[in-house]
Amino acid sequence: MELVFLEHCYRWVRTEGVLVFVIPVTALNPCARLLASQFDRMSLFRLEHADCIRFHQIVVFGSRKKSHARGEPLEVDALLRAGYRTSSLPPLNKDVTERYIIPPSSPATIHYTGLPLDQIEDAIERLAMQNARGVLVRKRQKMSRRPVTPLHKGHVGLLACSGMLNGFFGQGEDRHIAHWRAVKHVDEFNEEGDEPGETIIRRRERFSHELTLAFENGRILELKEVKENNGNKSEISREGND
Repeated sequence: MELVFLEHCYRWVRTEGVLVFVIPVTALNPCARLLASQFDRMSLFRLEHADCIRFHQIVVFGSRKKSHARGEPLEVDALLRAGYRTSSLPPLNKDVTERYIIPPSSPATIHYTGLPLDQIEDAIERLAMQNARGVLVRKRQKMSRRPVTPLHKGHVGLLACSGMLNGFFGQGEDRHIAHWRAVKHVDEFNEEGDEPGETIIRRRERFSHELTLAFENGRILELKEVKENNGNKSEISREGND
C-alpha cells in the first residue's frame, strides 16, 4: 500500500519540494527504487514514539530532483542497506542538523471532473416543481368587474371556497388575514328496518365552509361547524392565540 500511495502522490511534489514519507521499515525495500529515481538528499530517521516503535516506523526526507536528473536511482543501494540495519538509523529529535528549505508554491487548483451534482439536483427540483405547480399552486384569479347578477349565498360560498375571497382586510387593530376552505362532513342517521330489531345505518356526505381570521396581534378566530352533544349542528366562532 505504501508503494501504491507513493506512485500516486510523488508527482504532486514540485521541483526541490520536500517529501516527508512515514512508512514501516519493511516497506522501504519496495519503495527504494522509486524514491531514489525521483528524490535526492534523502535522509532516514527512526521515530521514537511508542506507537511508531510498535509498528517499526521510520521517516524518509527527500528533495525532488530537477527534471533532467530524474529516473536515475543512484542512491537505491544506500536505502536498501539502511532498511536492513534499522538500529543504525539516527532518531528524529531536536539534535538533527539536516535542514530542508521548502520552496514557495502557487495556490493549488482543484478540478472536479465528476458529475455536477448540485446543478443536477437543482434541475430536477425545477422540473418537478414545474410539473407539480399546476396541481399544488393554484393560480390566483383576479376580479375587477361587478357581477352580472347579484350574488346569493351559493355564489358567495363558491367564491370563498375557491380562494377568491382570501386576503387582507381591515385597518389598524382590526387588520387581519381571511382564509376560507371547504370541509367535508358525514352525517349518520339510523332507520328501522323491515325485520324486527333491524337497524339501517345511512351516511350522507356534504360540504360546509370554514373561515379562519388571523389578526396582527396574534388573535385567531375560527368560524366552523361542529356537532353538539344532542346531534344538532351549530356554527360557532372560536378565539385563540398563537
